[in-house]
Amino acid sequence: MTKSDLGEVTSGSGIYQVLSPALKIGRLGATDKAGILYIGEAKNPQRRLKLLRRALLETDPERRRVEPRHVAAGRYRALPSHVIRAIPVDTLEFKVAACIDHKGAEEELLWEYFMKFGEVPPLNGTLKLYPKGTLRPSGA
Repeated sequence: MTKSDLGEVTSGSGIYQVLSPALKIGRLGATDKAGILYIGEAKNPQRRLKLLRRALLETDPERRRVEPRHVAAGRYRALPSHVIRAIPVDTLEFKVAACIDHKGAEEELLWEYFMKFGEVPPLNGTLKLYPKGTLRPSGA
């Protein structure tokens, strides 16, 4: 993920995926051959991905202790060192798609991932639970 790559990302609302294409991730339901680490949404994906890149590349121990401004960066830093060595920041790639309903599109991508693999990507938190413990609104 380079600064020049980030200039090509849309500044309108959208969804994005952070991935490590060389990584095959064993999941409960199948192997994620795309290496998707995180699915997110933003009003401005370009700004959001720049923030993520800065948080991932931060080397100052004092600044790293401060809560990262991107959940994926905090979860990445919490990984054991041997896992971080297997997924260096400079090898991460991202896919971005512009869309008006970025929150709904993110939810749909997470749902599709969950239905295929039985869990969410490793750097995501959890799926939103609806009333009665369901993962989707009734009728969806």
